[in-house]
Amino acid sequence: MSLLRSIVALMSPTPAQKIRIEATAPTLKHWRPSGSFTTDVVGESHYFDNIRLIAMNMDGDGAVVHCTAMLAPEEENPSDPNAVGVWIEGKKVGHLSKDEAPLFRQALTAAGSALIPTTCDALIHGGGTHDGRRYNYSVELDLLPTSQNHQLSSASPTYQEPIRSSPHPYIFTQDPDQHFIAIPCVDRATIAMCEIGEEVQPWTKPSNGDVYLFAPGSCAGQGRLTVLSTQRFPDFATTLERLEYLTIHAVDGRKVIVSMTGFPAE
Repeated sequence: MSLLRSIVALMSPTPAQKIRIEATAPTLKHWRPSGSFTTDVVGESHYFDNIRLIAMNMDGDGAVVHCTAMLAPEEENPSDPNAVGVWIEGKKVGHLSKDEAPLFRQALTAAGSALIPTTCDALIHGGGTHDGRRYNYSVELDLLPTSQNHQLSSASPTYQEPIRSSPHPYIFTQDPDQHFIAIPCVDRATIAMCEIGEEVQPWTKPSNGDVYLFAPGSCAGQGRLTVLSTQRFPDFATTLERLEYLTIHAVDGRKVIVSMTGFPAE
């Protein structure tokens, strides 16, 4: 079995294989995570069915899946001699772009790992259905190979299941005086607008009472963090009137936590 085939088997093992992985599987080097998923995988639409099997969001909701991707140089790709395929759970999900692939290969060579598959953290989101329309998935990689601080480190061959989360916002408390809104997946452009301690801008849609939350400095409808629909949060528009303000409390990768000051007591 070739190295690539054995690694693909590693990324999607059977229950029996999981037990034997540590003793038999090749160890891949892993790109040290930075916490930001800034590299887009291209061609995901061609691998929609593969990604849907990984995401498992069969009920119409969009996906939010944190997982590990394998990046494999494709020496025999007839379309691009620099091609780098992206695999998750033993299934191909796309490629690095034609601009990113040569830079990635240069980084591999500099790290002494030319043509050898490596892994990195990955995020799958999207793929939901709205008004009968199915949207494509996006696959993003925590990969900054051109950064001097982004280096390869040893990776454990122990199999790790993808972490699948709900795409919907939710409210939680840490104590009776601290209430927060967790937003699981925010787009990159909006994340860049989120400064800790800055105020979030709410807007209530007059026609149905849905509350839209916008990042600090948003304008012309840009920078939307999330929508708190009346279907899921039937009383939030009334609660909003009694809040003093909403602020960005924390940013963790693509997840944003909003603090609610003046949340009414039960």
